[in-house]
Parts: sequence; C-alpha cells; structure tokens
Amino acid sequence: MRHMFWVLCLALMAGCQQDPSRGAVRLTVSYEGFTPGCLRVIAWDAANPQTAKPVDLSPQAGAFEGTFTVAIFRGPGWSPQLAVETRAFEGACSDTVPPVAQQEGTALVEDGRVQALHLSLSARDQDQDGFVDARDNGSDCQDQDPAVHRGAPEVCDGKDNDCDGQTEAVLLTRPCERTGVCPGATWACGEGQAIVCAGPAPALWYPDADRDTFGSREARAEPFCAPPGPGYASNSRDCDDGSAQRSPSATERCNGVDDNCDGLPDEGLGVGEACTTVGACAGVRACGMDGEVSCQSTVSSTLYYPDDDLDGHGQAGAAGVPFCTPPTQGYVLQNTDCDDGNPFTHPQASELCDGVDNDCDGAPEAAAICAGSAPTWTLLSTLNSSNKNWNAISLWRNGGVWIVGDDNRRVVRQAGNTQFDPVKTNNCTRSWLSVWAEHTSGVAFMGSSTRLVGEHLPTEDNCDTLETGMNQIHGLVGLPSGGGFEVHGVGQDDTGTERTFVWTGDDVRYGATSIDGSLYDVHGLSRDLLFAVGEASGSARLYRFNPSSSQWQTSNIEETFPSLKTLRGVWAVNSRLAYAVGDQGALLRWDAGIWNQVSFPDMSENLTSVLAFGRNALYVTTQSGKVYRYGLTGWSIASLSTQPAQALNDIAGTNPGDLWAAGDKGNVFHWPRAP
Repeated sequence: MRHMFWVLCLALMAGCQQDPSRGAVRLTVSYEGFTPGCLRVIAWDAANPQTAKPVDLSPQAGAFEGTFTVAIFRGPGWSPQLAVETRAFEGACSDTVPPVAQQEGTALVEDGRVQALHLSLSARDQDQDGFVDARDNGSDCQDQDPAVHRGAPEVCDGKDNDCDGQTEAVLLTRPCERTGVCPGATWACGEGQAIVCAGPAPALWYPDADRDTFGSREARAEPFCAPPGPGYASNSRDCDDGSAQRSPSATERCNGVDDNCDGLPDEGLGVGEACTTVGACAGVRACGMDGEVSCQSTVSSTLYYPDDDLDGHGQAGAAGVPFCTPPTQGYVLQNTDCDDGNPFTHPQASELCDGVDNDCDGAPEAAAICAGSAPTWTLLSTLNSSNKNWNAISLWRNGGVWIVGDDNRRVVRQAGNTQFDPVKTNNCTRSWLSVWAEHTSGVAFMGSSTRLVGEHLPTEDNCDTLETGMNQIHGLVGLPSGGGFEVHGVGQDDTGTERTFVWTGDDVRYGATSIDGSLYDVHGLSRDLLFAVGEASGSARLYRFNPSSSQWQTSNIEETFPSLKTLRGVWAVNSRLAYAVGDQGALLRWDAGIWNQVSFPDMSENLTSVLAFGRNALYVTTQSGKVYRYGLTGWSIASLSTQPAQALNDIAGTNPGDLWAAGDKGNVFHWPRAP
C-alpha cells in the first residue's frame, strides 16, 4: 500500500495560513480496486455553505490501492464544524465528468487541536487496465478484458475495443489513405488482428531512356501506382540506357561490346578459336565490320567467285571466297558474269534472239541475230485447230520436237527439219496428256487419259502401247539409268494405289508410296533430283524421290504454306535450283534444299507450266494464255495473240532463244519467230 502526505490550506479568500491555533483536520483517504487518475479534496465550513476552492491531487500511477493523508486548516472565520469531501476521477479532475468514487465527512475542529478524519474510496477496475468499470461512472465497457477500454486500439476480434459502441465491422472496407499505399485502399484485418490500411503498394519503375523495355542500372527507382508508359521499365537491367541495341534481350554481336548486358563482350561467339573456312582453309574466328563472326583464313589461299547459274563465269562484282582446295561446284576463278542467273549470259556466250545482252558487252543482240525483225511469239498456223487441244511438248536433239494432244493428235518435227509431220495411226487412238522424248533417238514416250502409255519412234507411223492401272497420266520424264534410261510417270488413279510408276519400255512398275490426291507433273535431272507436284482436296502437294528407297517422300508443303492450292508444273534447273507453279499465282522456288514461296505479279492467274534455265531465265504459262518471263530486270508479260485467249498447257525450250508453248484450240507458238 502506498501512503502520501499533503498539507493543504483550504481557505476561500486568503492565502494559505498554516495557523495551528485555529485547529486542523488530519484527513486520511484510502482507495482500493482502481487507480485514480486525479483526486479532488473539497473542504468548507459546515455551518456556512461557503466552500473553499477545491484542490486536485495526483496519486501514484499504477497503484490499485493506496492511502494519502491531508492536513486541512480551518479558514478564517469558520465555525469549528468542518465538512470535507473527496472525489476520485478515472482521468483528469473535472467539473463536468462524474467521479468514479466519492465520500464526504465532517469533523469538529477546535482551536489549537488536530482532529482525525478518514474517508474511503472504492471503484471497480477488475481487469486492472487503468480504466474503471462503466457501472462506476468509468469508461471501461468490458471490465473483464484489459484489451477493451476507452482509447484502446480497435482490432479484428469482433469486440468494441475502444468502447465507442461499435466493433471493427463498421470500419472495415471503408476507404483509407496511408503513405506507401496506392489510392483505393480500405481498412482491413492484418497480421496479429491489427486493423491496417490495406491496398496495393506502388510498383517501382526505372527510367528507360532508349525505350528498349529495360531500365537503367544506374537510375533510381520511382514509385508508380499505374504503369507510367513509354520511358519507364519495370526492371533495371540495362547496361547502356542510351542504346536500344544493348539490353539483356539483345543478341550478342561480334564487336568488342557487351551487347546482352551479361558483363562479357562477344561471349559464346568463339572469337579467336581455330576454324576451317568455306574454302577448307585453316583460320580463326574473328569479328567482321558488320558485327558478325566469321572464319578468317590464316594461310595462303585462292579467291573463287560464286557461280549461281553454273555457266563457268562468276558473278561480276561479287566478293571472292578464299579456297585452299578447288571447290567442286558453284565457284569459279573469275567474276565477269553480267547476269549470274542466266547460264546463256556471260562474256563468252553467243548472242541469242532473246532481247538480252548475252555476251556482256553492254548491248543486246544485233538485228541480224533476229533475222532483221523484233523477237515475238509466233503462232504456227499449220498446227492450229479450232476444237482440239495440244497438251504437252518435248524437245530432242538438233531441233527435234514432239507435240501431243486430244483425240489421237500427235505431230513430230524430225531433227534437222523445219516442218512438222502429222502422225496418223489407228493403234494409238487416245487423248495424250504427256510426252517425253529421248534426247538422242527422239523416241516419244506418251501418257494418255485412259490408262495407256505409248512408245513412238519419230520415223514410224505406228506406236506400241501398254495398259497401266493409272486412269490419267499427266506427267512423264526420262532419267539416266545404267547404260540407258527409265521413264517416271505420275497422274490420277481412282483406286488411290497407282499414282506413280517407272516405265522401262518393257514393263511398268508402280510406286509403293502412298500418294495423297492427284499428281499433275514430274521433272528432274536424275534419281537424286526428281520432284512431283499435285493436289489433295484443293491443297498443294509436293514430293521428292528418294533414290535409296526408290520411294516418294512428301515435302509437307501444305503445312509450310497452307494457303497454296493445286500445283500443276515443276522444273528442276540444276542441283541447287528448282521451281513449281500452280493455281492462284502459286510460285515456289527450291533453293539449296529449301522450298520458299516467291511473289508473282498477278495472284489471280492460274499457272499451268514452268521452264527455267536459271534464276533470271524463268518462264511461266497461264490458263489465260500468257507467258510470264522473269529476268535480270524483273517480270515481263506476253499475251499470245489469239482471240479469245486460250489456255497454254505446256512450255519447252533449249535456250532463251528457242522456246515453244502449246495450248487449247490447237495453238502452238514459237519464240522468237516461226521456225
């Protein structure tokens, strides 16, 4: 128990005069069950209601019981009867807030004597939280819980912690503001039942001066509650914020700079490592001016130049490639070819009647080369028919030509002749869709629309026929085989099992490959380089022959170019170049083993056949009766002169100055003039 002693002078008007002759009261006040925040002592003359000024005392904080003693002297003129009241307050003493405990007493105080008086104060603070039970005029609305009282922090426990008559439910979800929290925050329950102002924290963004989506490593982060837009990035990984070419997503280039911001310049490029050049020369990997790494020869070598058209003359102006051993193909020792996409154009070439500078002297052919007239596609009227179609052409040595068509139509021009001889026999009465002539003998191998294949000598009237299982034979090509040749055929077959074959002249062997749809053309230079094209359900199909298995393998062109429709013509130029054409302007180029689609001038054209001597000597026929030519300067178009225009079905030629085209209604044309 704590004990305190005060000497009080309780007089109304005068100052404190501690005069023992007037007598005094020795007041002892005890309290228990609570800690008074303030004690007020009031004394007055019991015989006179005039009251002295109250005196407020501050007891020892935190003591829940205690005693204090007060000496009270009678004021001047007071009667011997002295009245005393003691009031205890929960907080500060007040004239407006009721006390939590109070007691009044009287004492007879005679002059010169000290009279003892004891007053006792009691209030409830059962949880000893320093706040008196509300039933005793205190502010504690739940005196059994020390966490509940006036001024207590509201927490998430379902209680009215601060005794304001409301639980935390009233506060939760209300908007709030707090430093470090973005707008839109609300009060919510946090860890340890605390009520917190909860909301998204601002994200840190970094200045991105070069706007490559990577912020500067050197910049200070800035908080944003919404993405700030261009000029900022959510990371600070950029090692050079002044160059969009340098960032963690950049590809490391060979330039002595850390392009991808990993702290290492030119890493992974093998700079300084030993290597072998394209020309089989010993070298080291080094950086070039273009930022690419290349193998640079460290030994003596010979420069060779690209020869794309394989005419023995390298491309003019092309950079030389160092070789330490002579290359097998595609490179030569000089670079004087003015058009490396046309094998009939180089300094030693003879001028042709084709409108091109074949000999690279800076001028096209002289008028004498074209017999004094401008080159043009000329209709051969002797072969014209108003109702019969020519379907295919094949050329052989020294000007020999075979043309076949509907209703048993066949014409042949013997080698060395200028006139065509019609062939009329009764044992080959078919509509012929395809033909291939053996180069030396001129023997024609023909495919029909009704299962037959025919073999016809150019000097004979009759032909030998053989029935196949293929309904329509659209394409034929002969290839070297042993000491002779073999003919490969493709077409349509209702049974779906006989769409390719090999014909040796004696028998027909069908391919075991499962072919999807129909095939319309076949061409190649050998069993190693042989292509076939067609369609299945209106979608393009392209196959290549595998000489090891003697089977056809799909190129999956329909997956690479799903919009392509039917392919109708194919031509292999050399071991590195081939073309395929078809409906809706479909033009494909096979270049070093990869098929790519090439832009065609008019995508509405249906392309029927293709002939090429090189990359810049390409000819395409159309269903609308046109011949498109691609050369060094781009595309040119010739509309062959028939009205109405008739479809062209095939094109053939020995060089750009000797071209043939055949089509519907008996139309046969020759470039550059009538033969």
